[in-house]
Amino acid sequence: MERNRLLRRNKRRFCLLILLAIILVFISISHINNIYYSLVDATKTNKIFSIEKDVDTNTLGIVFFGEKIELPIDFFIEIRDRWKANSGK
Repeated sequence: MERNRLLRRNKRRFCLLILLAIILVFISISHINNIYYSLVDATKTNKIFSIEKDVDTNTLGIVFFGEKIELPIDFFIEIRDRWKANSGK
């Protein structure tokens, strides 16, 4: 019984570590964006990283090094619902 509790605790710590790493990546990319825009005229440059929601077309645009990927918001809702369904098992 003690071993199962230890494995659950380690799994929880690992998930928190992954979450922390993802948060730090987004913070560092945001910081790079701010430094880049302060050094270069922001009106003439492409974005390095950005997440934009377009209400008219109901899409979420992810910009990464000037390339924009548009995904429908329904796609993210479906992923969230699948995640909730699988985590309940």
